[in-house]
Amino acid sequence: MPRPAVADRAAVTIGLMGVLLLAMYAATISTTWKTPDVASAEVGAWRIAHTGAPWVDGLATDHYLLSVDVDETTKHREKLILFSTINQSNGHAVIGRTPGVVAAGIPAYWIQARFDADSANDTSPVPGALTGAALTALSVVLLLFSLKDLVPLRVLLGSGLALALATPYWSVLADALWSHNVTVLGIAGMAWAARRDRWWLVGLFGGLSVWGRLHVAVIVAALGVGLALWRRRPAIAVAVAGTSLPVLAAAFVWGRWVYGSWDLYAVTGGYAQAAGTIAAEPGQTGNPGSLTNLLGYLISPGAGLFVWTPVLLALLPAVVRAWRSTPDWTRVLAVSGIAYLVVQSMLNLFHGGTGFWGNRLGLETLTCLFPLVVCSLAQVRPVERTVALALLSYQAGAILLGAGFDLAHNHGFAWREYDPYLALQDNAAATIVVVATGMGLTYFAARTLREPEQPDTEPSAVS
Repeated sequence: MPRPAVADRAAVTIGLMGVLLLAMYAATISTTWKTPDVASAEVGAWRIAHTGAPWVDGLATDHYLLSVDVDETTKHREKLILFSTINQSNGHAVIGRTPGVVAAGIPAYWIQARFDADSANDTSPVPGALTGAALTALSVVLLLFSLKDLVPLRVLLGSGLALALATPYWSVLADALWSHNVTVLGIAGMAWAARRDRWWLVGLFGGLSVWGRLHVAVIVAALGVGLALWRRRPAIAVAVAGTSLPVLAAAFVWGRWVYGSWDLYAVTGGYAQAAGTIAAEPGQTGNPGSLTNLLGYLISPGAGLFVWTPVLLALLPAVVRAWRSTPDWTRVLAVSGIAYLVVQSMLNLFHGGTGFWGNRLGLETLTCLFPLVVCSLAQVRPVERTVALALLSYQAGAILLGAGFDLAHNHGFAWREYDPYLALQDNAAATIVVVATGMGLTYFAARTLREPEQPDTEPSAVS
């Protein structure tokens, strides 16, 4: 067991990191809407906070929050509109978004209403974006607490900084309010609870994550059932199901209130019907379930998980070597995250999306992989460490470019366009300076955190 003083120091340090991340995130939030995904969720939260009801009659039209940009080269028309649908019981217009992302934004808009009477007449992206920043910082803190005492403190802090500032955690999650803020927070909470064998908490956080995106239920079920089978303890699956299912049921209650329906349409936020009002995305390829979709999520230049976080590939050999010695919950969580991405590719056509910088639909998988990767770092060999540091440094520079200048992918051609390269074409000098700065800071931080230190913890048993 760790010495109490060391454990307290680690907890305080992680807490301070969370506060600093929140401050940095808050300074770089997006103050304009770039996608209807974010605008619709934040308008829905604003409406409920101010009126107590989800009705948006008179607001949910193609001309509300309208932004048109015609690219003469691609002839692609970007139009920012709300995802709107109709309550089946009373005919009111409502926002078509998943329950979790709308509910997450309500407190910030309620606070705004207490201090700004004029906010009732028009909404702002800022309260929603600050909510996204806060949820992201909290997710990082929960993940670090799930790994506290499993690796040296400096390794833990370095890993946390890499996740928080060198991945789309910063450029996507902390930039605005997405459904991924809810799912990632839920997954981070599941990791924290699983580390402590608090299975009822795993279920509660799992239910929360499903409020963000229904098919995250794949991760919840795989983690609960997988650990129950591995440990031969059926009670684990019973506890996870016993607390996650009531939270999922509450999402149906929300759906009945907002959409006047008890079916799956209610917990998916009416998304399918609402999205049908928007023209097909450019660059859309493949069919539901096709290999093309999965490859798009993994390796497409515009939105590939391995393109935006290539350090994962450099660390893969270490993960393989350390597999048997890592905690069982980290392995099951990682497999659950991979299964989720496969299911995602079966449910959705891949087109890459617009209105964000980096990989978005792989954030849940990245979160699931994080604990396993961190627990495998002791197995990284010198050559792999050099390659990983080089890739991580570039990641950090590319993410800093997008997060610092509030850039976003605009065309949706994920197989043909790589945003840092487009930025280089637009302004080579600024792009080079920013990316080089991110790389330099990452290298300096890595060197600092790799200084020799006394072990912070005694070896802990790995189940």
